[in-house]
Amino acid sequence: MTVERYIFYGLAKVRPGAAFLLFIGFFFFFAQTARAEERCGVPDEVDQLIDTMSQIAATEGPLSKNTMATLNFQLNRAERLMTQDEMSDLGLGGWKSSFDWVFQRGKETLSSGHSIEPDKTHTRIGTLVVGLRFLCEARVSQSKALAQDSDTSAAAEEKNTKGQEEHKSFFDGSARSLATIVAMVLAAIIVFWGGHMLYKWLYVLLNNRRSCHINGSLEIGLDVIDGSIVILGAKGARFRPVNDGAYARIEALVDVSEPMVFPPVLQICDQRFAVDITAVFEGHICCFFCEPIDVKRQNELLENSTVRPRFARKDIPKCNVGLSD
Repeated sequence: MTVERYIFYGLAKVRPGAAFLLFIGFFFFFAQTARAEERCGVPDEVDQLIDTMSQIAATEGPLSKNTMATLNFQLNRAERLMTQDEMSDLGLGGWKSSFDWVFQRGKETLSSGHSIEPDKTHTRIGTLVVGLRFLCEARVSQSKALAQDSDTSAAAEEKNTKGQEEHKSFFDGSARSLATIVAMVLAAIIVFWGGHMLYKWLYVLLNNRRSCHINGSLEIGLDVIDGSIVILGAKGARFRPVNDGAYARIEALVDVSEPMVFPPVLQICDQRFAVDITAVFEGHICCFFCEPIDVKRQNELLENSTVRPRFARKDIPKCNVGLSD
């Protein structure tokens, strides 16, 4: 399976998942290794079935006879491989269960004759591809480290035999050890920071979290506070009261440590949503929908924004009100 083909088929679909696939494409562009190392021992039967399912997930309507035949062929090959040794992880490590899901979804697709839940399939396959890339990188790094250790041991043995390091400086060895420790610490920091940033953006993209400016109100009991929605996602929204006085009223009414008898209601345009208020800070009210909304309904609400909606990172409370497009 080639990562480039997966990204191409993903972006061919005009849906929110395209942004997620675009991010994966850029990630692979900067982190790619040699083509021969891409699969890292994953069998062709596994690789090609994932590739076929990624293409099917980007297809609308009934599948063609050629596509059905290809899928049937790939499923049979993968099934034969899996039955040869049921305890084998097929070189997938901890991602074997994700491939099992893809295999089962392939059988369901073959039975129905059309792509099933293409958005979910794209997301699951995208996560599997990213996971396999990290697994591949780890295996390549481990192999290189073992080879380097072997070369170092051979070189050290040869030098000891020839007696060329009888007067090796203690300080030179200490300096190299210190440099190694510093490099390892820096690498750990970079990996942690990169993983943290990756989590934030994946959260934003998967939940379609957008900054906006939509008129709305928050009802808490008999009190109705006007304001605006400044961030809207599939799971929740951030509400900004119309002024400081309205914000003070909400502070007096809300105790996030105690559940309310009746959930507050957030009105966005002409639609009402029961919400759970989880935080009141910096002039904003953080709300989670009691029932998450789908992407179609969210996009309909975003059409009423007076500014262009933009992706809003999870840890940024500011909105884009007043900014030019």
